[in-house]
Amino acid sequence: LYRVFGFWEAWHATLLLQLGIAGIGMFVFLRSRPLSPPICLAGAIAYAGNSQFVIWMYYRSALGCFCWAPWVLWSLDRMNNGSRPVRAVAFAAFTALALLGGNLQYDAFIVLAILCFAWGCYLRDKPKGRIALERAALLLASLAFTTILTAVMFVPCVRGFFDTAAVGNNRAMPGYGGEHLQPLLHPVISILSAFPTALGGVRSLDLAKLFKGDYFDVVYFGFLPVIVAFVCLF
Repeated sequence: LYRVFGFWEAWHATLLLQLGIAGIGMFVFLRSRPLSPPICLAGAIAYAGNSQFVIWMYYRSALGCFCWAPWVLWSLDRMNNGSRPVRAVAFAAFTALALLGGNLQYDAFIVLAILCFAWGCYLRDKPKGRIALERAALLLASLAFTTILTAVMFVPCVRGFFDTAAVGNNRAMPGYGGEHLQPLLHPVISILSAFPTALGGVRSLDLAKLFKGDYFDVVYFGFLPVIVAFVCLF
């Protein structure tokens, strides 16, 4: 589109296309569940208009990656319901599109979603013997094909990730800057983020720094999201 139209025309067109892909994909995925059309339509609208897509409108990795997520899960479900090669190819293609549309962080979420959904399908169906082996082999083969399709992006990105870590960028690796206690102390920050004033003054966040945290760790948190998140854990 950028070769055919001007920059902003192509920008707006791709945004509309990606939002359409997200909404239609979620509608198709929900329709594959035992849900009524109005419920599926409401879910599709909610997904296409979710805050992550809107907030990161100028940072396209979220939308570019997650607009394909419903199609990934839908094709994975269809592949589980019938081990036909064409379904495996569709799953690999949709997964590749999702991974190529994002960055390493968002791609990790896509992989996690695939693993959770595949595990859920296994617990639901409990296949045994030959059927279980066929499903596992088909899933691994599809993911291998996806890896080949996405190598053009992953190879330079992973190399850049480790190059950045090697020169000491303090946000390049888990445990920022060698602070090995930080992953253990961050849950405390997450809990206290429900009450930001408990972390100290807005210019200092002294208590947050004691737990190896800073503005980066609290800026997106509010009372209700944190409460909902902790409720969902249980």
